[in-house]
Amino acid sequence: MSVTLYGIGAYCCRHRGLVAAIWLAVLLAACVVVPRFGLDPRALALPWILALVVAVDYGSRILTALRDDPSPNRNETIARAMGAAGPSVVCAAMAVFPPMLQLVMTGQDFLVTAGLTTFAVVLVAMIAAVTLVPALLAFTTPRSARRARTESRWVAFVMSHPVPVLATGTALLAVMALGLGDLRLAQAETGFLPLYLVLMLMLTYQHLAMAFRSVLLAIISVAGYLLSIAATLGILAVVVSLGDDRAHPLLPVIAIIVVFGVAMDHQIFLGAGIRSALADGLDPEAAVRTGFARSRPVMAVSALVLTVVSLVLVAGGKPLTGMLGPGIAAGVLLDVFVVRMTLMPAVLTLLGPRVWWLPRPLERTLALDFDLESGKLRDHLRTYP
Repeated sequence: MSVTLYGIGAYCCRHRGLVAAIWLAVLLAACVVVPRFGLDPRALALPWILALVVAVDYGSRILTALRDDPSPNRNETIARAMGAAGPSVVCAAMAVFPPMLQLVMTGQDFLVTAGLTTFAVVLVAMIAAVTLVPALLAFTTPRSARRARTESRWVAFVMSHPVPVLATGTALLAVMALGLGDLRLAQAETGFLPLYLVLMLMLTYQHLAMAFRSVLLAIISVAGYLLSIAATLGILAVVVSLGDDRAHPLLPVIAIIVVFGVAMDHQIFLGAGIRSALADGLDPEAAVRTGFARSRPVMAVSALVLTVVSLVLVAGGKPLTGMLGPGIAAGVLLDVFVVRMTLMPAVLTLLGPRVWWLPRPLERTLALDFDLESGKLRDHLRTYP
C-alpha cells in the first residue's frame, strides 16, 4: 500500500492544478446537491464532528511525515510523506467504516442518516487526504526539514515507572466511570447498544490485528478504548444529572462513535510510528519512545481542536449537542492524555517484544497488509532511487 500511495502522491504533485480543479468542482456540486436531500439536522451532528476529527488527524499525520523528510526535491518529499503516512490514514479511515454500516443496519431513520452521512464524510476525507493534500502541498514553498522528535520526557517517565503509572491511570478512569450506571435516557430506543458495541469491538479487534500484525496490541487497543468510553459515559451521566435528568436516547451512541474515531486514529498512528521505528533498527523500548514522541503533536492538536468544538456545542444550547459537548471534551482528553500517552506506553513497556506476537496460522488469515511501517516503500526506493 505504501508504494501505491507514494505513486498517487507523486502523480497529484505533478498534476496539482488538475487535482485541485476536480476537487473544487466536487465541492461546488456537493453544495448544490446535498441540501436537496432534506437530511435531519440532528443526525448531522455526528458526521460534522467526525469530519473535523479526521480532517485534523489526517492532515497533521501527513504534515508530520513531510517535516521529517530532508529531501530537497519538493515533489519527491511530498510523495514520500504520502507513502509513509498514507497507509495509517487509510487504515484509520477503514476502522470507522464498519461501525457506520452497523448504524445503517438498525433501520432507524436517525441512525441510518447518521451512519450513511458519516461513512460518506470519512470516505471523502480519506480520498482528499491522499489526493488533494499532496496537490495543495505542491503549491507551497519548501521549508527545511525538522529533526524528528525521538524523546518525550513524559513517556520516558511512564516507561521508567510502568506499574504505578498503570495502576493510577486505570483507577482514575474507573472513578470517572462510576456514574455510568446512573445514565438515564429519555426513551428506551437504545436497547441495541450493548450488541452494537460488542460487534463493533469484534470487528475493530480484527482490523487492528491485521494492521499491527499483532494479537496483543490489538487486544490492548480495544481495552484502552473500552476504558475511555466507560469514563466518557460516566461523565455524561453526571452532566445529564445536572440538567433535566434525562439524556437524549441517542446521546451514548454518538459519544461512543466520536470517541471511537479519535481513539482509532491515534492508536493506529502510534502503532505505525512504533513499527516504523522498529523497521529503522531501533530496539523495542527505543521504538516505543520514538513512536510516541513523533505522534504526540498529532494527538495534541486533535485534542485541542475537539475541546474547542465541544465548547461551541455547549454554547449552542441545544439539548443533544449541549450535553454531548462536555462528553466529547472529556472523552477526547482522557483518551489522549490518559489512555494513549500514559497507559499505552506503560503496558508496552511491561510486555516488551512480546507485544508483537502473532501466531503463524493467524498470520495466514490476515490477508490485507497495510504496510504501516512503509517497508515496501523502503525496498522500492532502494531498487528505484
